[in-house]
Amino acid sequence: MKDNAVTVKHNRNRALAPERPSRQRGRPLRSSAYLERNRKHHIINKLRKHHAKVQAEMEKAADRLSTFEKLPVELIQQIFFYALEVNLPSASRHLRQVLSDDLIYNALIILAYFDDDLRNPVESKHFLPAEYRRLSCDEKVSLQKSIFTCRWCTYQRIVSCLPALSRLAMVQAWHSEHSQDDSHEPGVDTTGQDTPIVANQAIRELAPLPKLDELEKLEQHYLARATLGKLGTCDASNVHQNGYLPRIVTWSSTLDKQGGIHKGIDRSVTILGARHISSWLLGCSVWTTDRLSLLQLLRQGYTFIQDDHVMSISVPAVFEGMRNAIRTGHAIALKTLLELHSAFFKTGASTFRSMMFVQLTPPTLHSLPLDLFHLAAEQGTLATELLTLLLRAGIDALPHDDEVVTTWAVHESHNGNALAVWLLKHMEGTANYGLPRRSHLFVDGCLSWRARGDFPFPETTFAFELDYIAGTPVAPLLKPAD
Repeated sequence: MKDNAVTVKHNRNRALAPERPSRQRGRPLRSSAYLERNRKHHIINKLRKHHAKVQAEMEKAADRLSTFEKLPVELIQQIFFYALEVNLPSASRHLRQVLSDDLIYNALIILAYFDDDLRNPVESKHFLPAEYRRLSCDEKVSLQKSIFTCRWCTYQRIVSCLPALSRLAMVQAWHSEHSQDDSHEPGVDTTGQDTPIVANQAIRELAPLPKLDELEKLEQHYLARATLGKLGTCDASNVHQNGYLPRIVTWSSTLDKQGGIHKGIDRSVTILGARHISSWLLGCSVWTTDRLSLLQLLRQGYTFIQDDHVMSISVPAVFEGMRNAIRTGHAIALKTLLELHSAFFKTGASTFRSMMFVQLTPPTLHSLPLDLFHLAAEQGTLATELLTLLLRAGIDALPHDDEVVTTWAVHESHNGNALAVWLLKHMEGTANYGLPRRSHLFVDGCLSWRARGDFPFPETTFAFELDYIAGTPVAPLLKPAD
C-alpha cells in the first residue's frame, strides 16, 4: 500500500508539472533564407576555385608551349599554308586545335587541284583562310600525295570543293574571253550582248558572255553543270552529287570582214588538276561506291589538264587493285583500272577522242600480268565477263600456249561459250585480222576499226562504257608514287 501511494503521488506531481520540450538530436533546422544565402555563397566559392584551377592549368600549359605555338592563330595558319606540311597538326595538341578546321581542309584541296593559267586574275577569296600563291607542278603533286594520307580527305569533301574550283576556272576563262571580245571592238563592252554568230544551233543561246555575278548563266555558258547533258557535251548518268563536271568548256571568237563576231566552242579545261592517285585508292581490297567514284573523278580531272601532264601513280598498286576487283567480281572497278592502264601504261596506242586520232606514247610499258588472266578463269560464272575485259585491255599479254586459259576455253567451248570458241581460234595463232604491222587489235578496250572478222566484243571503248566525258587525252610523264 505504501509503494502504491508513492507511485500515485509521483504521477500527480508529474501531471501538475509543466511539460518540458523533448531533447532534439543534431543541429537545429535553419531558415530557407539562410539556406539560400549559404547555397549561393557555396556556388560562388566553387566557381572561384574552378576558375583559379583552370587559370593555373592554362598558365602551366602556356609555359609548356613552344615559341611557335605562342604565335597568334592567324600567323600559325599562314605559316602552315606556306609550308604545306599536313603533318604539322600532329606535332602537338595545341597545333591540332589551331589547324583542325573544315575551312583549312578545303583550302588545302583547292590549292592542290587548282590550275592557274598564269594570264588572268584569280578570285582569291575561295582560298581563305589561306593567302593564294601559285604552286609549281612538283608542289601540287607533293600536296596531293600528302592530303591523301589524311583522314579528312574523302570523296565527299573533294566533291564539296568542286563549286569553288569550277568558279575559279570560270573566272579566268571569263577574263580571257572578255579580253578577246574587246580586241575585236576596242573600247566597246560586249558583255551580255546577244549578237555573236554561232554555227551550232544547240549552243547558240549560251554564246553571249554573261556578267561575272550571274552565276547560273555563267555555269550554263561554260557548260559547267550536268544539267546540260542534253546538249551532247556529257552523259548525265556519270555526274557527282552537286552536278559539277570535272571541267569547263571555253569559247573562242573571231571577227569577219563585215565586223560580225563569230563564236564557238574552244577547248575543255580541267577544274580538278589531278596529278597523283594514291596507292590505297588503287589497290583497295573493298571497292565501295565512294572509292570508285573518287578514282573516276581523279581520272577525268587529269584528262582535261592543259599543262604539266604529270601523273604520280604506282604500277604495282594498279595491278593489285585489278586482282582485288577480280576476286570480288567487281567488273566496274576492273574496267576503271583497265581504262587507266590503257591510257597511262601502253606504248604506241592511239585512241579516238573528239573525232580525232591522237597518238599516245607514254615513256613506259607495263603489260598486264599473266596471273590476272589465270585468276579471272577461276571465277566460275563471272569468268567470261572478267576475261572479256582483260582481253580487250591486254590481249597481247596472253601467250598463245597458256595452259590455264586454254583449259578454261576448251571446257567452256563445249557449252557454246562464244568467247571461248573465239579465244581458241585466236590462240591457234592462225587468225588474220587484216591489221597493219604493229597495230593493236584493241585500243582503250575498243576493237580497231581496221580489224576484219566476227568478234564477241562490243565496239565501244572503256571510257564510253564508263560514261566518261569525252576529251582529247595527253600522254603523261609518269612518276612513281610513294
